[in-house]
Amino acid sequence: MANQDNKGRYPTDWLPIAKLVLIGTAICIGVSAIFNYLLLFGSFTSLQRTVITAFAVPVVIGVPVFTLLSLKIEEIRRLRKDLTHSASHDRTTNFYHADVFSSLVDRRVRAPMGPTRPKGALLVVDAGQLRATAKQYGFEWANEALRQIATTIRASVRKEDFVGRLGETEFGIFLHHASEEEARDVGQRIRNEVAKVYFAQQGKAIELAVQVGGISFEDATTVTELLRVADKQLESAKRQSGGLEIKRLIIDS
Repeated sequence: MANQDNKGRYPTDWLPIAKLVLIGTAICIGVSAIFNYLLLFGSFTSLQRTVITAFAVPVVIGVPVFTLLSLKIEEIRRLRKDLTHSASHDRTTNFYHADVFSSLVDRRVRAPMGPTRPKGALLVVDAGQLRATAKQYGFEWANEALRQIATTIRASVRKEDFVGRLGETEFGIFLHHASEEEARDVGQRIRNEVAKVYFAQQGKAIELAVQVGGISFEDATTVTELLRVADKQLESAKRQSGGLEIKRLIIDS
């Protein structure tokens, strides 16, 4: 149905395609005729002229045509990849959009019981101070600070961990198979590394800081439940001087 809608919305323009086919056919005929004409003046037998024409014409025509076609196919593949990435990732931080992040996490935490039963941790990281930075220096500088924090977060977790942008200054991190202690270590590492980032505007250094709330689990659950508890832990972390609160989720039997 969607494919039919796209065809109706963007009808194929057959005129340039027909022109290209006719021009291409004419060029092929012309090249073949020129080759045969030139071979008439050489000391070639009919068999030799046939063999030369059979191989030379496809090479002269086929190599540039298929090279151009291959380049176009690669360009289309690259454009599709870029579009797919743009549709699923935030432009400022290059992290997953909130809905994509939630979908990926939900698949993991709903895994069946048994040898592959779900286990991991969800962290919510808040850089709320950047709202004040935006008011004082403008959104451009606040976004730059956000990018530096995002880079620090990505460097502080493993490649297989999911990271998403949940809100204006909020990030979600899903740590595969992480325990409560490991989640706490990651949260503290992120806080320490963000604090080391040098960020200055108009000659004035601005100290960056984040608060982290999180939840670890060892049983099937839902991403909604994890985010709910992690948000509560984040609010608790904001009230504490340590700025970090991690707990283990207890699943009711």
